[in-house]
Amino acid sequence: MKHLLVSVIVALLVIPAIASRDPHPRRGARRMVLWLLLFNLLYVAYVTLVHANYFVPVR
Repeated sequence: MKHLLVSVIVALLVIPAIASRDPHPRRGARRMVLWLLLFNLLYVAYVTLVHANYFVPVR
């Protein structure tokens, strides 16, 4: 479970840091929003499809 939390924290710090290097602020903000949306979609897909089926014990 810890790797899920760490991945979210890293994404929330790394994606804006990479986007802030763009010389055009508006384009950097658009890229940041796009990458955060993409990360969140992939994160939800992983948690619902992979993690829930393989790592959560069934009662």
